[in-house]
Order: sequence, then C-alpha cells, then structure tokens
Amino acid sequence: MSLHSSPRTFDPLISVAICAGARDTPTQSEDVYWSTFSGVALAEHAEQHQKDGVGYIFAKLLGGKCDHHVVSVSCLAYDIVGTLTGEQVCDAVVAAGVEAVVYTTFNHLKTENVHKTRVIIPLAGSIPLREVGKDGYKAIYRAVGHSLLGDAYDTACCNPARLNYAPSHRPGSSGHFIRHYEAR
Repeated sequence: MSLHSSPRTFDPLISVAICAGARDTPTQSEDVYWSTFSGVALAEHAEQHQKDGVGYIFAKLLGGKCDHHVVSVSCLAYDIVGTLTGEQVCDAVVAAGVEAVVYTTFNHLKTENVHKTRVIIPLAGSIPLREVGKDGYKAIYRAVGHSLLGDAYDTACCNPARLNYAPSHRPGSSGHFIRHYEAR
C-alpha cells in the first residue's frame, strides 16, 4: 500500500515519532496512514524482558520530544490501570463507534487482577498545539477520554509528547491481546 493512497473510508494521515526506548530522542516525526501504522506497528505483542522498548509519540515534532517541540497531535492515547478490565475497555470503544486499537500493556495482570490497557484513537484532523495551547489540548484530551471511558483512564498521561510503548509482554505472561476497531 502506498503512503499516499488508502482504500478505507476513515484512514487519516497521522504523524508519529518512533523511539527505540525512553532515552531515545527523535527530532522529527513521519506521516503515515493510520491503517498502515496500526497494521504493522500495532499488530502483535512482542515478548521482552523489560518495559522499556520501542514506543511512539503521536505528534508532529520539531527538534526533540518534549511538549514544547510538539506542533500537532494526531492520535489520542489513554491508559486504563485497574479500573476496567480489557473487555470493558473494548466494550466502551465498540459502544462509542470510534476507530481505535486497544491492547494490554507490559505489566497487564503482573499484579493479580490489575488490568492494564491502552487505547489509541486516530483523529480525523490533528490538534494544532500551537493554536489551542497545552491547556486547550488537555481540555480536548480529557473531554474525549471522559466521553469514552468516564473517569477510568489515567489523567496523568495527557501530555502531548507522551511516549506510548508498543504492545509487549513479559516472558511467560498470559492474557494479552490487541484488538482493532473500525469507526462506524
């Protein structure tokens, strides 16, 4: 599939910076269609020995990976820790009818019955951070999160340059999943 053509009805071009780990500092992002990115980068769980690994910042960056380097944000990512099961998160996404990828994170069920899930939602149009400001972005982030998940998501994860680790799990762990949902 070409970077510049897509057969899907909803398939926004997103900006994403790929990081080798938390200490990696990408200075720019790449534009790619959501279906291409989610079909490759969010397609399977990697088994790894530590949480730190490949991650994504869903923003157009200029010169670094701090919030002040963000020009615009193209996806919203929500972490749900212990308040809902993975199935309940998936049910909320289906009920909302949004395009999303839902996956369990590295420490999912590490502590008995503590579910850890992430939802990545591509946006039809990027949020221009330099126009809406950081507070405006956080207001949008919280409004969408509350509409989709109520108070069940981690509000500390709302910074626009947030690094979201790729789907991964500890060796020998179970109960991990990745689910892709198309907008309806």
